[in-house]
Amino acid sequence: MNEPILIRGNLLSAVTQAITLGIALSVTSVAFAAPVVPAIEHGTGQQAHEANAPVIPSHLDLTPIPIPHPAMMASTMSERFLQNPKAIPAQGNNGQVTFVFGQSVPTITCAPLRICDISLEPGEVINGAPQMGDTVRWQVAPAVSGEGDDKITHVIVKPTDVGLDTNMVIPTNRRTYYLRLVSDKKDYVTSIGFTYPDTQAKQWAAYQAQQAKKAAVVIDKPAVSVDQLDFNYTVKSVKGKGMVPVRIFNDGQKVFIQMPKDMQEAPALFIVGQDGKDQLVNYRLRDGYFIVDRLFDEAALIAGVGDDQSRVTITHHNHRVVERARSDKNWFLDYED
Repeated sequence: MNEPILIRGNLLSAVTQAITLGIALSVTSVAFAAPVVPAIEHGTGQQAHEANAPVIPSHLDLTPIPIPHPAMMASTMSERFLQNPKAIPAQGNNGQVTFVFGQSVPTITCAPLRICDISLEPGEVINGAPQMGDTVRWQVAPAVSGEGDDKITHVIVKPTDVGLDTNMVIPTNRRTYYLRLVSDKKDYVTSIGFTYPDTQAKQWAAYQAQQAKKAAVVIDKPAVSVDQLDFNYTVKSVKGKGMVPVRIFNDGQKVFIQMPKDMQEAPALFIVGQDGKDQLVNYRLRDGYFIVDRLFDEAALIAGVGDDQSRVTITHHNHRVVERARSDKNWFLDYED
């Protein structure tokens, strides 16, 4: 027989002791064992993953949209223009950094708690307000300096954080500015300006027009007063019917021959010498006037060649001859075939 043992003061047989010890071990192993994860059967893993994925509304289509080749080319061209390596900024007055307008999309670096000043052309004004891609983390304000034609519009830009990257469009009464704005912790540009090749071309065109206007004034207003001008000239068509001058006069040094406004082809001008032969003379045709750099007694306007040639003579007279000629109503125009 098995001998009884003492457990907490009780006598138990060896069999009872074994049963009690087995139950205690089972309870302990259950209490400290790792949690049991049910095994995923083969072929059901994808279904479990889809069950945990967020539900996409049926009206949203997240299928990638194919980009046509022309659109990709346009994007490449835009990026090439943005990154134009030839668009090098230059140092302007008062520390200003200047870009050539229309050469690229300038990238302007700004920093928090610092101001970036973008100056426009004198006299240029903004239409509406600048447009930005990020209006939350960038601050934009206008400013003006100067007066009259020298008034300059400024666009003041400030970022509120570092690592920002956006773009801005400034529409004005003269052009449209396209800019890229980035923010950095330390680096920034204080003042930005532009040079304008189209403005320089317009300035040269205006200069040339002003010079031409001055030359025209010289033609309309000789060096002497009107009462000192000599209009004692008669005109005669001796061959064909050429273009007849409207007015002829001299100021004592030069002869001015005004031609009709509808003149399409200017005739050649010659001086008739005392021997009756045509001679070359210095003259220029400007704004409908022949300007001869010397006085003459007789000249000829010749157009065409051969049988189609026309010849109009211009003769200078003294006052007495002219007064007598004016008694004839046809004194100025006398055609002979």
